[in-house]
Amino acid sequence: MKQTNNEIFREAIETFGEDNQLFQLCEEMAELIKAVNKWRRNKELAVRYPAYVEDVAEEIADVEIMIEQLQMILEIPHNEIYDIRIKKIERLKQRVKERKEHESCDST
Repeated sequence: MKQTNNEIFREAIETFGEDNQLFQLCEEMAELIKAVNKWRRNKELAVRYPAYVEDVAEEIADVEIMIEQLQMILEIPHNEIYDIRIKKIERLKQRVKERKEHESCDST
């Protein structure tokens, strides 16, 4: 029988322990930061060397997996995260609009 992602995540938490998984999350986030910084320093080379982008993608996947485990540990329902995301995206939309309006006023 095939395990679902949630079953695998729950088993990982039970096997390695909550503290170890939280520490692993921190490590994965640090690796993502490192990969993004490396890509930023080498943007021009990234066109010729897609490994920079691949490294970032791999670290994003690692962080997402660990974040899902964090949600399980803290018992945060997916719909709660979704609702918060919607609010934050709406706030970002408003900030972009305000910035564009401000820039158009500055250019006149």
